[in-house]
Amino acid sequence: MTINLTWKVADEKDVNRYEVQRSRDGVTFETIGIVFAWEEAVHADYAFNDKNTNPGINYYRLKMTDNDGVFKYSNILNSGCPKPYGKHDQYSANGFNRSLI
Repeated sequence: MTINLTWKVADEKDVNRYEVQRSRDGVTFETIGIVFAWEEAVHADYAFNDKNTNPGINYYRLKMTDNDGVFKYSNILNSGCPKPYGKHDQYSANGFNRSLI
């Protein structure tokens, strides 16, 4: 199963990258991908596909790192992977959209 994570930003300044992080327990996160920011974007849409989801609940967050190394985290989004796989679900939360394919 693939979980498609998307997010939108407005007036993006000095952002270097977005690290997509996943957790099984909502506490300990690992980086599963990096999406580099557009330079000085007024409005940008970003996406990352998690093709190696865990059965059950997956927790996601973004680590947003500026050019000077300062970072902050997005809110945490949780996503349950239904069994059997193949069902479709979609919702958005806290500016972080998720769809199951």
